[in-house]
Amino acid sequence: MSSGSHGLNYNFSNIVLSHGIPSNFLQNELFSFNGSVLVPNSSGTRVSIIFSRVSDGFEMVFSQTIAANQTTFTIPTLLATAGSYYLAIFTGYSGNAAQSVYVVHPTSSQPFSSNPPPTIQSANLDLIVNDLWLRWHLNPPAPPCITRVTFTQGNSSQLSYLLSNFQTAFQIPYPDFYSFK
Repeated sequence: MSSGSHGLNYNFSNIVLSHGIPSNFLQNELFSFNGSVLVPNSSGTRVSIIFSRVSDGFEMVFSQTIAANQTTFTIPTLLATAGSYYLAIFTGYSGNAAQSVYVVHPTSSQPFSSNPPPTIQSANLDLIVNDLWLRWHLNPPAPPCITRVTFTQGNSSQLSYLLSNFQTAFQIPYPDFYSFK
């Protein structure tokens, strides 16, 4: 759910994002933060993203350690709890939150558009450097949109993700599949 972006400059201390940040998200939306570290560390660099709820300080923390002297990162964030949040993006183990407020709205079952969605032409599961990725091609090609991806196993196990700002790929989070046998 993209409803405008905060600011024109996506530079944080030692970090530059390769995209804007919407001011509104949907609950259970998986939003991927992609960017570069300006000054990498020779022993690896930890990149952290923290959404801190304005009302009570509850935090959703996401992080990735990139290899020594590497600069690019992709950190998927699953925004599981509705509310208004401050956002912090930093290298290392502490940083300051932006003063802008980002809102995570409860997920609606109502469609956002009456236009028919594009269909998946083909899909592949790829193992890339120990990470499992789902990649697909849309027919017809579509502008950036929110996509729901659902994994099912039998009649009992099901996981759904709302994806935004993903082109046509999704890194599958292993821990979410604990209930799958």
